[in-house]
Amino acid sequence: MRLMPATMSTQYLDNVSPPARTREEVLTGDAEVDETYFVFSELSCREQMWDLEAKDADPNVVRKLLVNHPDFFKAHRLGRDVFLTLRVGTPHTLPSSDV
Repeated sequence: MRLMPATMSTQYLDNVSPPARTREEVLTGDAEVDETYFVFSELSCREQMWDLEAKDADPNVVRKLLVNHPDFFKAHRLGRDVFLTLRVGTPHTLPSSDV
């Protein structure tokens, strides 16, 4: 039986200011991967929404998480204990060349 997470974090730009742990105005690249690890390990969120809509999201997020934080993910298995949920666009939100 799959356990449904009670908490979810998102990359969506809904914060009033950038997190204190970064100097960037907008999180990009590896900072977003680091944020995912942070919400799992420090905030105890069980699910992170990885936003693939209308942005240049890192397609190597899973590999980077597992390589950079092997001890955490040995103890908290991705897909069983913590979840990475993709947010993808619907046809009406994609550029016409992608439909």
